[in-house]
Amino acid sequence: SVGNITLVHDLIEGKKIRGREIRIGLLSSHYRQPLDWNTQVMQQAGALNRRIKTALGAGQVTATTVYEPVLDALCDDLNTPLAFTRLGELITAINKAETPLDKTLRGQLAATLALMGMMPPAHGKTIDAAETAVIESLVAERQAAKKEKDFARADQIRAQLETMKIVVEDTPAGPKWRKS
Repeated sequence: SVGNITLVHDLIEGKKIRGREIRIGLLSSHYRQPLDWNTQVMQQAGALNRRIKTALGAGQVTATTVYEPVLDALCDDLNTPLAFTRLGELITAINKAETPLDKTLRGQLAATLALMGMMPPAHGKTIDAAETAVIESLVAERQAAKKEKDFARADQIRAQLETMKIVVEDTPAGPKWRKS
């Protein structure tokens, strides 16, 4: 060959691309259409993978029912591009939802990802109550430091949370955290 072949092993080892992102990239094209494999496809797959992890949030999620629009797309000649579009709509709804609805939608997301074989492996790990209390306390302390305009302290707390593998995302509704 003249070097126009990319092996999955090379993608994972050389470019540090996650296996799930490769799976998303491969499924982003309908099976009856040619696959246009390029860096943009992988960037989009990586972005969707991050959105999935963010939408699932921290802690354990109980899978409920599969999200019907995704199932409909898959039943329609295995239309995976449309299924990913519907999955994106579900993730957007989760990001906009308030607490009670959020749990139901996250359960649907978990069930849908399980059906598609895409449930993140790290998501099954739970954070115990003591660790959650420490994280919540640090997030609240960081928020208070930001209100007092003590940004150095807020950055210090964020760094401490990062060492605990916790990512804090500031949103209009307040800070949200998740396990990285």
